[in-house]
Amino acid sequence: MEAVGHRRLRVSVRSLMIAVAVSALALVPFLWVARQTALVRAHFCEQAGEQLAGPRPGELFTLGLFSVIDALMDAPIDEVVGMIPFPSDMRDALIQRKGEKGKLLDCVTALEAGDFDRAQRLVRGAGDLYVEALVWANDAAEALFRAGLAYNKQAQTAEYDQTTAGRRILREEVRRRARR
Repeated sequence: MEAVGHRRLRVSVRSLMIAVAVSALALVPFLWVARQTALVRAHFCEQAGEQLAGPRPGELFTLGLFSVIDALMDAPIDEVVGMIPFPSDMRDALIQRKGEKGKLLDCVTALEAGDFDRAQRLVRGAGDLYVEALVWANDAAEALFRAGLAYNKQAQTAEYDQTTAGRRILREEVRRRARR
């Protein structure tokens, strides 16, 4: 992915996470869980990826973050990922869990399921990396929540909720592409 495209994607990721934090203010438990899962997976993939040759930390963070995009957008992951200009290895990892990046996602989901032996076989030191990711995600979620509160207050003052509008636009685009 070219540098400019990668920067734009990082900005989009930040915007998405703020949108998720604001949406979570509605106290929908599922969104809280999905947001937390996304943050844990993002940090885990970034840290565990240091054992791999090739992928850069930012790519792996993005991989983990987008691994729950289907749940956040309430749409099939292949449709949502198909709308984002990811390289093929990233797309394959997200949709089919293929390649080294897919192995990281398999590892973190094994940890989430309590299959620690499998996780350790996939990534050396997986348990310790996961605990570190949990702590980091908790701190990040708290910061996102505070940012979400500020954003929500601003949106209410302006009587315009950009988060809702953005999610509706993206859902409509997913549906439009699915009908093609």
